[in-house]
Amino acid sequence: MKIYLMRHGHAETNAPSDNLRKLSLRGIDEVKLMSQWLTGHLSAKLTILASPLARTFETAKIVHQKIGSKLITTDTLKPEANPQDILTLLEKEKGDVLLISHMPLVSLLASCFIWGEPQDRLHFKTAGLCEIEISEVGFGKGKLLFLIQPTCIPWEKETVQPKNP
Repeated sequence: MKIYLMRHGHAETNAPSDNLRKLSLRGIDEVKLMSQWLTGHLSAKLTILASPLARTFETAKIVHQKIGSKLITTDTLKPEANPQDILTLLEKEKGDVLLISHMPLVSLLASCFIWGEPQDRLHFKTAGLCEIEISEVGFGKGKLLFLIQPTCIPWEKETVQPKNP
């Protein structure tokens, strides 16, 4: 099984609440770029699981439109989620999954899958993505295959390159 962890794209700062923050234009560009890159790296049977917060759901919709996988929102991927609850969620999945969430949760999850403990060891920039291969669902059983940020991918001429934060 492959687990892809993705942080949502860059979000606007002016919203009535954190839950309602939408993607900025930069964030939309980041996610479109990562979605394009992902099309050559994903398996055919993939489920997208995403936090229901506005910026994360928008990120998931853009990815979903590009790769066409099943999209499910779940409170289990909200920023304050418990990594252990995500294991329970993954045990129900039969194929590869793309989890779209927030920092530091994506970093904590990556550390749990790879090293077996929730530590903030990997830094995900907005729309950053990693791939972890696991032989069975559980912490400490994963192997990091890659961690890539939008700034590492060549931009097409017609695409506006997002500025570094």
